[in-house]
Amino acid sequence: MKNKVIVVLFFSFSVLSIQAQIKVGDVAPEINVTDYISNIPKNISFKDKYILLEFWATWCGPCLEEVPNLNKFQEKFKNKKDLIFISITDEKPEKVLRTLNRITFNSIVVSDQTRKTLKSFIEESDGSVSIPRTILINKEGIVKWVGSPQLLNEAILNKFVNNEELKISDNSESNGIDDVKFVQPTEERIIDIVYKAIYNTETQYSFTLLNGKENEIKMKVNSLNEDGLYFDLNNRLNTILSDLSNVLESQIILPENFKESYYSLFYKNKFYKNLEPKQDIRNNILKSLNLHENIKIIDSEVYVLRLKNKDKLVEVTNENDVKNGQNKTHFLFSNVGIDDVVKSMSVFYNVIIKNETNLNNKYDFILKNNSIEETIKELQTYGLTLEKSKANIEFYQYQ
Repeated sequence: MKNKVIVVLFFSFSVLSIQAQIKVGDVAPEINVTDYISNIPKNISFKDKYILLEFWATWCGPCLEEVPNLNKFQEKFKNKKDLIFISITDEKPEKVLRTLNRITFNSIVVSDQTRKTLKSFIEESDGSVSIPRTILINKEGIVKWVGSPQLLNEAILNKFVNNEELKISDNSESNGIDDVKFVQPTEERIIDIVYKAIYNTETQYSFTLLNGKENEIKMKVNSLNEDGLYFDLNNRLNTILSDLSNVLESQIILPENFKESYYSLFYKNKFYKNLEPKQDIRNNILKSLNLHENIKIIDSEVYVLRLKNKDKLVEVTNENDVKNGQNKTHFLFSNVGIDDVVKSMSVFYNVIIKNETNLNNKYDFILKNNSIEETIKELQTYGLTLEKSKANIEFYQYQ
């Protein structure tokens, strides 16, 4: 089987060391607080304290994933009365409280809606920020450690509270970056040649489908609505087709010899405003692989989402940021519609979910994702039910 190759795009990858604005040894800027939200201390002064300052957000999966560890550290050092744990966000208290009703924080939870603290501590010169982010500040107001909370451990905290020297190796910002070696290609490859072509402003349209590899780096870029580009590296054919068709992988039926096939797809279409790009890509794939598409209606097992008690749902109003994601234990949805929740759960569990709630507003959800049964129980606390049923479903069969 031969693949039709018109043009190829090459991605280069590099390792970046994120350098926060604040550095070890700096005098810490003022911690500005507009709202004390939870675990408010009797004395709200941060002077003469060892401070663990953690930047987080309600929509940040990795942030919420680190909360149990932060709680464990706080329990371990509870007798150290001059050590305080502060979790700071820039969100509104009412939004934060919706998360605190689901996730237990033992730290002092505060907000700085002015974003002064975030800007002075962790905002980069280009305006970007990286969270979660942990800063250790000693009693003299000197920054002693900066990094990801994943890399913080009991040994570092012991050194910190006992005024022992923290070595460079203790700081997450070093973390072996100097050991990375980059190998330059010895000859010009086809991907390098096409890299030049794809970024040539004269190139208006191109499509490439190449054989991919299971164990090589995977990456997907979809900027069809901005600049007409779409890339999907080293992915299964059923995964590629399900994304392009906006259906689940379980609704894609492939011939046996394609079920374990991996491909790399590259697409450039400067006429995207006058075409339906995803349909165009699908047509090109089918033509390249000599496949034909048939839509079959099959009576299938589905899950149906229904509204049981609207009083348990809290509508989100006057908020602009829309976020959704997940970590190892939870789905995290912030200011999203029910359809977005359904889509994420469907993809995660690879099941078909029909939305019959008739809800059109925006909501926040924090749902355990250990199993679909666990998620069903969590949905009930929001007044929603998710039950098995049968329905006629479209399946995309390729021959």
